[in-house]
Amino acid sequence: NDEGLHRMIHNQGKLQLRNKKYPQALACFNEILKTKRDFGFNNAEDEMFTSLLWDSALASERYGKLSNAEQYFKELLGLREASKRGDFYTVMYYLACVLLNSGKNEESLRYWKKLLNAADERKICGKGDILDKLATVHTSMESYPEAIDVYEKLLKYHDERLSEKDGKNQRQYDIVLVHTKLGKLYKKMSRNFAAIKIFEKALDAKQHSGGRINPDINVRILNDIAICSFKECMYDKALKACEDSLDKNLAETEESVKNKINTYTTMGSIYRRRSDFVNATNNYKLANELHEWILVGDDVGLCVTLINLGITSYEARKYSKARAFFNKALEVQMRVSGDKSLEVAKIHSQIGRVFIKEKNYPEALRFYKLGYTTEKVAATDYAVVYTAEKIGNLLIKINDNCEAIVYLEEALTLKLKLGVDESKLLLHLCMASIKAGDLNKAFGYSDAAWKLDVERNGENHEQTLKSYGMMARVKALEGNFNEALLDYEDILSRKQRQSIAAESEASTLMDIGHVYLSVRKYTEAKYNFDRARGMLLKIFGDNERKHPSIEIVDRYI
Repeated sequence: NDEGLHRMIHNQGKLQLRNKKYPQALACFNEILKTKRDFGFNNAEDEMFTSLLWDSALASERYGKLSNAEQYFKELLGLREASKRGDFYTVMYYLACVLLNSGKNEESLRYWKKLLNAADERKICGKGDILDKLATVHTSMESYPEAIDVYEKLLKYHDERLSEKDGKNQRQYDIVLVHTKLGKLYKKMSRNFAAIKIFEKALDAKQHSGGRINPDINVRILNDIAICSFKECMYDKALKACEDSLDKNLAETEESVKNKINTYTTMGSIYRRRSDFVNATNNYKLANELHEWILVGDDVGLCVTLINLGITSYEARKYSKARAFFNKALEVQMRVSGDKSLEVAKIHSQIGRVFIKEKNYPEALRFYKLGYTTEKVAATDYAVVYTAEKIGNLLIKINDNCEAIVYLEEALTLKLKLGVDESKLLLHLCMASIKAGDLNKAFGYSDAAWKLDVERNGENHEQTLKSYGMMARVKALEGNFNEALLDYEDILSRKQRQSIAAESEASTLMDIGHVYLSVRKYTEAKYNFDRARGMLLKIFGDNERKHPSIEIVDRYI
């Protein structure tokens, strides 16, 4: 137990720590710690032992070995508590930080509360920093009301200290940062109006901060105001915030370029919502150019911009261009996260949507199935339901009805589990069963859909009458024409009393005509088809290129 040799090795470790050579520093510290433990000098009275624990904890934290740092700080905290040393709370602060960075929020929370009590009792300084960390823990735990309460206390704490002459600009700067964090919290909770008010307070506080605020913070606040305004459909306000952000974003740092990308992306989304696809595309392209030429390597941001360009092209009905953007985004995303990630699955679904618009159902099906395979492993049940239902409906379109039923029944099971409205899905299952020739199953699904709609919407709601009509259709297909006719006449009567859209009424008249046609009552059939045709002509006109519904009724006539 050579104290001089230990001190020499300890000093060598400290030098390595200062030079950020953390593995070498830890090797020095651990060598002496082991010797100290072996000889029983691992107690609070041994100053070198406690100093070694402190240095080992710091080196472990900076090297990213948080579990090791936690162990060292906890051991040191126990020794400091036993000896009543004054730096007890300093050790507790560092331990709480390590636990927070490790994601051990509940344990971290306990220490931050102890530190806050000590600050209230004036045993330690730094109450503002402790409140800030406490709010961060609550936010990480998604305890948003508690986080808001702590941020409000922090603002009050800073406001009370503004009257002090020394450090006034610093406290004004702190107020800006707290307002910014509080605004982001409201934004995360989708309380966008509250978020906008808080962000505007941050901008106001910034005017009194003596120029201490980094310009990038100002730009980010304006971008947040733009996003919140956009979400509440305040497009003029959102565009004004974006323009102000670009006016103030004059630096050429990497941070300022990222902020410009966010601004152009938001402007693209605003113009897209307004169906101004030219301006939307131009702004997305500006964001894309910054990604490709300035932020080389920021594949995540590049992917977001490419997807936005794809969505804009899709909504502008430029489907081949949309596919090109989505395929490029897919290539980038696979480079970032591999081919089995949820992000890749979402792009597969976007490509599937494009192929549906192009009526290329086999290709659409292929991409949706690729996404579905990943979603079953990585996504929530809500995402799986949507994709399974989409696949089922695509399979109906290409007349693969038996496989369609498999996917739609899986979607039904998940919807029942999640408590999501399943009436429309039941009608899709009814249609697939009709096409597959299983009329018993089809009637069961249509009956279940009708009963559900009656319970939720009442007997005269348009959705209820739709499921009622599907049930009548199954009866007609089963040869039960009299019952089918009675049902259709009842549906027509309800639609006429409710003043439901004329096109829907014409559809029921066509159904009635079809039943009469099936039983060879041609006079009655033609009478109902003529009535339906007259109504459709009033809606769509008698043009050279006929509406599909008029073409169908003409064939029946």
